[in-house]
Amino acid sequence: MLRVIAGSAGGIFLQAAKGPDVRPTQDRVKQSLFSALGELVIDAEILDLYAGTGALGIEALSRGAKSATFVEQNSKCISAIKENLKRCHLEGTLSAQSVEKWLHHSEGKNYDLIFCDPPYHQFKEPLQNHPLWTHAPSLLKPQGFILFEHFFKHSLDLHSPFEITQQKRYGDTTISWVRVE
Repeated sequence: MLRVIAGSAGGIFLQAAKGPDVRPTQDRVKQSLFSALGELVIDAEILDLYAGTGALGIEALSRGAKSATFVEQNSKCISAIKENLKRCHLEGTLSAQSVEKWLHHSEGKNYDLIFCDPPYHQFKEPLQNHPLWTHAPSLLKPQGFILFEHFFKHSLDLHSPFEITQQKRYGDTTISWVRVE
């Protein structure tokens, strides 16, 4: 079962849509990630791309994030995110469209933390060709991080203006921490 680990909604179980494109971030990965993020989450503005269940953005809200924007195109996942926000007594902004379309029209808002967890089968190597990298410099606040989740066998090879500050592997999953220089 998928649940919120800590904060105001800690312990609440989350609904997950079923399907081949739905691969929620495991609780142990989420727990390790948010332990590493620590106080960076407090009062942060969050962008959750390929939101799925909304688990990452909801975890951030539960731990004191100021706001969360969820981008998801799967209608079953959109319903799950709405239900999960309601269960947790949290609020967020939901954008029901593809990440690519959202990125193309994203202007004016900047985020402290961007979670990006694309379906592994959809975005393989080279991961640096993902459309996020074209838009990231204008989306990310100074000192912000992109937390890019990918299959451990797929390498992320980014160049200036990006800096990968760390990569952590959890089973088949790697999370790359990326900053804009």
